[in-house]
Amino acid sequence: MNRNDTFELINHSKKQIQSISSSLKKGTLNKVEIKNTLENLRSILDYLAVNISSKLKHPKKRVHFPYGRRQNHFKNAVKLNLPNLSTEFPLTYQKLEEIQPYKSKKVWLIDLCELTNEAKHNNLNPVQQDKLSGIDIPGLIKIEDLSKIGNLKITGNTVNGQRIDDIETVNGKIINHSKNQIAILFSETNKFKFSNKEVEITTFLDTCHENLNNLFKSLEIIE
Repeated sequence: MNRNDTFELINHSKKQIQSISSSLKKGTLNKVEIKNTLENLRSILDYLAVNISSKLKHPKKRVHFPYGRRQNHFKNAVKLNLPNLSTEFPLTYQKLEEIQPYKSKKVWLIDLCELTNEAKHNNLNPVQQDKLSGIDIPGLIKIEDLSKIGNLKITGNTVNGQRIDDIETVNGKIINHSKNQIAILFSETNKFKFSNKEVEITTFLDTCHENLNNLFKSLEIIE
């Protein structure tokens, strides 16, 4: 496997994520596009595994990227796919282990594999859409999601001698709004997340891509 193929896939998936982000901001959802992007991100892992396997004394013909929630799961996956990796290429083994959830304390790797398997073999990933209400008070404060603030009361504020609108919210909903010289700007943002994962889709895809790109670069250095 040519490393250029992995590099090409990394670049292509970045463009896919940018396209998805642009669509989601407009409130447009394409589950098939998300499925394809997940599969491409997952393929980066397997491409790396194939490349690593090719450098082992006894490479296997078919391999998958090893991962596991627990250390013994990861070790078993390495033994199955990349036998003797820790002995022949200890630094590579260390890099693969560093992104495992029991080491990194982050679950993006597990989530990526689970979401990809679900979309590939069962059904398109269910998605939850939320509309977030926000406010922008020039020179004072900007809040994208009022629901995270809870109760909010802003009154009697001025900027350069001009009175700003007064506003009061309860549980993210505006209950009082008095207009003054400087208007409060209101916004509504579309947020999409995988229904079974507490993470916004674009944020998750960006995180996966960044981590995969970093892994690719680190393996290029130490191999």
